[in-house]
Amino acid sequence: MHPCTASPNDPFVWFGSESDSDATALARDSLQLERVLAKGLRPAVEIAARLMQMLEDPEFRSTEVARLLESEPVLAARVLGAANGPVFTLRQPCRSIRHAVSMLGARTIGELTAAVAVSELFGGSQAEARLRSHAVSTAALARELAQLLGRPSRDLFLAGLLHDLGKLVLLQGAVDERYGTGGQRYRELLERRLGVSGGTHLLEQAALGFDHAAMGCAALQAWGIPDPIPDLVGWHHSVEHARRDGGELSASVCVLRLADSLAHAFEGPRLQDQAAQLQLREPTAVAELGLDTEELGQIIPRLQYVHASAAGMLD
Repeated sequence: MHPCTASPNDPFVWFGSESDSDATALARDSLQLERVLAKGLRPAVEIAARLMQMLEDPEFRSTEVARLLESEPVLAARVLGAANGPVFTLRQPCRSIRHAVSMLGARTIGELTAAVAVSELFGGSQAEARLRSHAVSTAALARELAQLLGRPSRDLFLAGLLHDLGKLVLLQGAVDERYGTGGQRYRELLERRLGVSGGTHLLEQAALGFDHAAMGCAALQAWGIPDPIPDLVGWHHSVEHARRDGGELSASVCVLRLADSLAHAFEGPRLQDQAAQLQLREPTAVAELGLDTEELGQIIPRLQYVHASAAGMLD
């Protein structure tokens, strides 16, 4: 069942174990409020979605990517700055978007543009800077992990960029008095949890009856972002529920779940035996993808490299 359109009587509607009707009604009211508050975030998300849809068309033309970017001069300037940054180490600087497309390829520029567009959603606080870095890392890891496993990577880069959109929505405004005016208490919650891997969604569920994954899904649906992006965002902390749908969606949710978990792990102090640690943290996703500790150990060095590269993409 879709995470944002489930019946209000469904006990799993907000990803908790069980919830009474009063808590579900509060969540629905709060989601409706936040959809209104979140409208200012819409343009950047739409640009990113348009680009990623364009790149998924096997007959897309690089000139179309360049033309879209040239219609957004501020965004184009930021993309050029990133393309000329330390990550790509070009032998000569890119002097125009079309030059950047010819040097790096339309797909690379398209994904870079989506990352830059989504990064515009984030403010300058420590919590938001961490969210931005984590989003870019998760996106790069999700795409790479899918490719390493021989699974479709379609939609995973954009889903990774947007998986914590709900946190930004919560930061935009007050859901109720528990998170204070302008989301200040929620901002304090995120800043207290800097460097802490996972668990924030459980605190959100306890306080509000829903979490940032449900919030992100609701916002994306309200803006008309096509499936499966809202589904992937909505289920990224709920692998067990996604498994009920099965198929490619379930596998993609598992890939996104592992990418999110690995991004958190790579952001913290280096741990011994990352493969075993991941298997302990995410047993359902690991099992669903048919992985074992040995296989994880073989691909984690590559994923660490991808994480390190992504970290400097927008600097």
